[in-house]
Amino acid sequence: MAQVYVANEGDTTVSIFFDGPDTITVDLGDITPQNLVVSPDGDFVYVITQGGKIAVIQTSDNKVIATVDDVGNCPCTGIAITPDGSHLYVASSGDNIVSVIQTSDNTVVDTVAVGLSPTQLAVSTDGDYVFTTNLNDNTVSVIQTSFNAVVATVDLGNVGEAPYAIVANAANGDFPASIFVTLSSSNKMCVLTADPPFRVAVLPGEVLCFDVGEEPLGIAGASIGDSVLAFVANFNSNIVSIFEVNGLKPQLGTITVGQGPFYIVATPGGGSIYVTNQSSNTMSVLKNT
Repeated sequence: MAQVYVANEGDTTVSIFFDGPDTITVDLGDITPQNLVVSPDGDFVYVITQGGKIAVIQTSDNKVIATVDDVGNCPCTGIAITPDGSHLYVASSGDNIVSVIQTSDNTVVDTVAVGLSPTQLAVSTDGDYVFTTNLNDNTVSVIQTSFNAVVATVDLGNVGEAPYAIVANAANGDFPASIFVTLSSSNKMCVLTADPPFRVAVLPGEVLCFDVGEEPLGIAGASIGDSVLAFVANFNSNIVSIFEVNGLKPQLGTITVGQGPFYIVATPGGGSIYVTNQSSNTMSVLKNT
């Protein structure tokens, strides 16, 4: 049975939605969730919480089985996991670092200095690199996971400001593996190359970036058939913008959702898109048919 986990920032719970109408909640006690990621095998959910902790939920019984302390100052939104599930990466915007957590024993094993105010993270689909958006210096830091050091910095200042959401998308046909990133102050979405040399990709029609709605704070990617799709949650427009990134007429349209759409994820294969609406305390479910 499919399960969708949602961190409720306004209280101390994580909501779990099933295929049907049933919903249950996990109470985290005295810690407030900010964001979360599910392990690739689906066995664990890792929840960023206020106060610099990670709560670990075991999905077999939806119980908190461990916490990870001291993951930096304000690990507010950025968390990602490697494809093999062996390591978590957590962005701490208050001290400009990314913490590396070994999931076998839930311990911090490394820290990496990045740009100013690291916000969100994406792991490349091959697990070789971690990309972090640095909100306050208009860059994306690229960390090589084999030795946990920054090996490149992509300057986005020439195309927009305030990089925020980021997601990795696998290769599809002739379209290579890519990184999608939103520029929240410029209302744009750009595509980065996922392999060296890291840069803003030039898309079909000589396009560098796409115009989206107001304050794009969430992004998801999916490949359906030959199409490489990007879904952008626009916080102040209450819409999701949809693009066929590898198409000559990329903008497919918009869908109105709840108030303040923020986080957005796609199921494998892109059959369903889940959007959390922060201002209305709802979740919208989009279906690809």
